[in-house]
Amino acid sequence: AKLREWIADPGVDVVISTGGTGVTGRDVTPEAFASVYEKEIAGFGELFRMISFDKIGTSTIQSRATAGVAGGTYLFALPAPARTAGTRSSNGSSTTASSLAISSN
Repeated sequence: AKLREWIADPGVDVVISTGGTGVTGRDVTPEAFASVYEKEIAGFGELFRMISFDKIGTSTIQSRATAGVAGGTYLFALPAPARTAGTRSSNGSSTTASSLAISSN
């Protein structure tokens, strides 16, 4: 719902989301983004994984980073930062995805 709201907002140019790009059942960010894409930015995920390989090695294969465009808004879904990826809070719950909408205004 929030993603569609940002896409509809003429003041939002870019949405960057972190987290939820892994391979567990709770990781659904790529599917949420794909459901609104008008055009996918092909190769973005592959390039992201290639660049990440030097830093995190084969763990990069777990990322399903993706990008696309909807309603003139660029959408980027990135993995959570390495320091939080796969970590758990003190109550045992997984870290959650977060998003940022960038406006040209």
